[in-house]
Amino acid sequence: MGVNFKHLKPEEAKIFQRALDKGLFKGSLEFDVHVGEGFHENHDPPCTTACDDFRMLTQKRIDAVERTPSGISIIEITPRLSSRALGQLLCYRDCYSRMFPSGLPIKLYAVVSETDKDLEATFKHYQIEIIIA
Repeated sequence: MGVNFKHLKPEEAKIFQRALDKGLFKGSLEFDVHVGEGFHENHDPPCTTACDDFRMLTQKRIDAVERTPSGISIIEITPRLSSRALGQLLCYRDCYSRMFPSGLPIKLYAVVSETDKDLEATFKHYQIEIIIA
């Protein structure tokens, strides 16, 4: 395997490597991208490093983000297409655009080894591209 995908499960790493081997996602890739607020409480006095660590653990985590001069791709990698992946991608796009406003278009991708015919139209409706690898 060409890249170390330590944050992915072994099956997910194989799926994504197959996508890369097909020549997809040639831009700059960042993995395990934390977005969103995560859980935090207001503390008086201010919280310690442990609170910051807990906030990071409870943030949403994007499998991969590709950056090119023309746009950003948010990538969810999962063995089978699912409604869970749909919800994650929609949430990730909103959280990412709030945390990293760039004005560049954001495209969403589900990279899977197996699709679900019942969900394909819904992914298309939300302009999420399905890549079978």
